[in-house]
Amino acid sequence: MKSKSAFLRKMILYGFVYEVDYSHIRKMNTLLGNISSNLNQITHRINSTNTVYPKDLDDIKELMEKNMAVTKNPWYQNNR
Repeated sequence: MKSKSAFLRKMILYGFVYEVDYSHIRKMNTLLGNISSNLNQITHRINSTNTVYPKDLDDIKELMEKNMAVTKNPWYQNNR
């Protein structure tokens, strides 16, 4: 709960309060956002120079592997 009054309001109205921890989902979303940002930077560089460097391909492969690891295992960030 964000405040004591919010807690009391829920208790009066419903008689119970569920406290759910979504921190692992927030971490996963942050990590996926970082991965997509990096991927967008690489594609922008490729599109602006019209040249694909081997390093870019390696970076893309690495980002895609991270993406797959995160989406298959939501607790990926906690274990690293």
